Amino acid sequence: MGSGDIVGVCYDGGMYQVLTVAAFLLFVWLPVEAHQVSLSATESRFDIIALPADIETPQVHLGSLQGFPVMYEVTLDATSTISAVLRQEYQGETETIPFGLMIVRQSDRGNVYEIARFNPTPADWTKTKESDLGLVLQSSQQISEEVGPGLYRIEVSTPNNQGLYMLELGAGEINDGYFMALSHARTIQSFYGYSVFKLFTSSLVYYPLGIMLLLLAIQRTWAYRQKITNVS
Repeated sequence: MGSGDIVGVCYDGGMYQVLTVAAFLLFVWLPVEAHQVSLSATESRFDIIALPADIETPQVHLGSLQGFPVMYEVTLDATSTISAVLRQEYQGETETIPFGLMIVRQSDRGNVYEIARFNPTPADWTKTKESDLGLVLQSSQQISEEVGPGLYRIEVSTPNNQGLYMLELGAGEINDGYFMALSHARTIQSFYGYSVFKLFTSSLVYYPLGIMLLLLAIQRTWAYRQKITNVS
């Protein structure tokens, strides 16, 4: 084996090590900001979905209106800020679903007090391209209310109570790591009826994949040039 062959073999081994390390960094250490994602399953208008007491933790609830409003409930032990945003998939300006949201407090005696509500018009929704999800969404304005300890309920509805929605609660982001963020993206895509191939439109997939392909192309190009050099 000539010196050129030895160098080529060493370089190939080195490049494979670089690719392995790059994959490890991209898919394990890569910090990705995301929300906790859960499905809101209800079978009747009397079902109430319990929320975690730490209402300020960023979280996304995927829900479907099926002829009746969906109700969430949380018991707060201390003063907290309830922040809420409604989101839906963009289907065109004329296809905006008129979702509304209401927050109420229930006293120990059963009395109900309205804390906040909004019923955005189509013009109030903001269109955003979510590259990590591979989706185009519309977002409502944010409700943010500081409230004291007690029992609170959040209701999502429309005039005919039909449609898919995302209810985002809390503020800020959670560093979930790459694979958890990818799982959340797939959950949301599946919720809107997309197949697993939709993941290739997510920046969580095409950015790392593009970097890996670029590194592989560099390695193959160098190996080919070394082969030509050795032959000549």
